[in-house]
Formats: sequence, structure tokens, C-alpha cells
Amino acid sequence: MTPHPDTIATPSLDLESLEWPTDCKAWILYMDGTSNQAGCGARIILTDPKGIEFSHCFRFEFKATNNEAEYKALLVGMRVVEELGADFLLIRKDPDQARKLKRAVTRYCLVKGYLYRKGKSLSLLRCLHPDDAQWAPDEVHTGDCGNHVSGETLAYQVLRMGYFWLTLHQDAKKFAQSCEPC
Repeated sequence: MTPHPDTIATPSLDLESLEWPTDCKAWILYMDGTSNQAGCGARIILTDPKGIEFSHCFRFEFKATNNEAEYKALLVGMRVVEELGADFLLIRKDPDQARKLKRAVTRYCLVKGYLYRKGKSLSLLRCLHPDDAQWAPDEVHTGDCGNHVSGETLAYQVLRMGYFWLTLHQDAKKFAQSCEPC
């Protein structure tokens, strides 16, 4: 039985008061994402345990909101420090961005090692990595019960199946447009 999202405790830590082990590799990640009509991108600044800063800006090949761009910047930063072998990662943002991130994070929870997004009127939606998400639109659109629907309808049917990923609506639209029988 899947626990109700409100019953999942989210621990609150005061990171400033933690005493770090002297041999730990703590990194600090500053990030910012932006989006406008010309496109979207992000900037990350990583500070290693010795205080050396690494900065990188990148442009996304897809449309996104400011929040989505910031979320992608967070994911990129987390992947980079993981590959560099960090033991701890502190994420720093300005107060407005921190409020947005806190709001975004409250929409997600972990259940038995799987990430779920809390749906508005639906139950928990299992988050799929975009690389793993191709089978869902294919099954809905062309599977045994497939009915070759439009992109928007396809996206809503995938949501009703209980799955979610950030680019679901864009991917469903592309998938439906690329369907030859349609």
C-alpha cells in the first residue's frame, strides 16, 4: 500500500550548525536558471572543499520555465559533484529562489526508493527519467488499447496511467506528430 503523501515526514536540518568531519569532501553548489522567448539556460558555480570555484553556463535545447531551468541546473550540479566523489553537497540560493525550490520540492516524495510527484487531483505519479519514458506514450498511443490520440490527450492519458516527467507534454506532442498512421 502506498503511503499518503501527507504522512511522509520531511526532516528539517539546520545545515549551518552541523559539525562536518574533518576528512569529508563537502562541495557548495550555487545555481540559477533563466528562461525567456530566446530560450533558456542555467549557470552553476561549484566550490570544492579547498575553496576553488568552478563556473559553467549552459543553454538548453528545449523550452522551459525559470523554475524548470533552475531544477535542471540543480540536477546537473548534483551529477557533477557525484562524479567528482563529493561526500556532501550544500545548495545555496538567494531567498526568493530558495522559496521557489522549497515549493517545488514539496511536490515530490520518495517511496521505496522511487521518486513520485504529488498530483493535483490524482494520486502519486511515478517520475520517469526521459530516457526511460518512451514506452509510456508508445503504449498509450499504439499499444493493444491504443487509439492514436493527439499529443495533449496522450499526455493526460499517460498521467492517468500514473506516470510523470518534466517534458511529458512536449514529448507526447512530438510523439503524436511523428506517428505515420495518424
